[in-house]
Amino acid sequence: MNAYHFLEDVTNTFVSLILFDEDPNQVEIAIYDGMDGIVNNPLFTFWSELFPKGVRIIRNDPFPRNTCFARSITNMYGMRSHFTEFGGYKTDTYCSSPILKGFRSWAIEKLQIDGTVPVKRLTLLFISRRQYLSSRSITRVLVNEDVILETIKTRFPSLNVVVFRPETYKTFKEQTVIAVQGNILVGVHGAGLVYSMFMTPGSHLIEIFMDDRNSMNRHYHNIAMWMGLQYHSIDFHGKVIPPEQIVNVIDIAVKDLIKMSTTAYTHG
Repeated sequence: MNAYHFLEDVTNTFVSLILFDEDPNQVEIAIYDGMDGIVNNPLFTFWSELFPKGVRIIRNDPFPRNTCFARSITNMYGMRSHFTEFGGYKTDTYCSSPILKGFRSWAIEKLQIDGTVPVKRLTLLFISRRQYLSSRSITRVLVNEDVILETIKTRFPSLNVVVFRPETYKTFKEQTVIAVQGNILVGVHGAGLVYSMFMTPGSHLIEIFMDDRNSMNRHYHNIAMWMGLQYHSIDFHGKVIPPEQIVNVIDIAVKDLIKMSTTAYTHG
């Protein structure tokens, strides 16, 4: 399951509840899953973590015969979401989004994640793309990922470098905790970069374009703008990227974060 398109559905639900002034604690979610997805997938668990009244997967008649709904809300089509309709191919935005920021705050509160704990070391999250549950072949993979990681650790010994593979966590909350703790997120263009929306404003997103994705794909640039993040991109079309290209951008991000923390400390 693709985390990017999954969060389109979740944020659409959030927007619908705002528009109709519905209490999320009193809303039951019904999900039509025509692909027979794995219901213990971390992305599926997110629904029940946000909506305590319950989630029904519409397969094999989940509702009793002759069920009548006193009220029901049907979401807009996912691809018409805030993410894609105004933030996809060749479309730039530079404004903040109260909707997505509101969703982030609400989701973190519902998941009982404390995003205010001061971080003693800057944390860099490196999205590692590998073949996982999906039957789709994962092609945008950096062949020299190990060399890149070793170069980053050598160049920035004070950084807490975390290799982030979202699919290895059992719940969405565990995935989100990692994202909230990150100050810099580095990764190849792909669904994993959508976790940047849970990072603290002022954090840095470094997106690497390669293979079949070029810099005209503006999804994550725009999410960064909406969420108040600093955005950088590296346009490279091979599978073996020189580590220095990534390290040089990380250096810019680290210096900016140190400057921010020093300024905040001085003014505090």
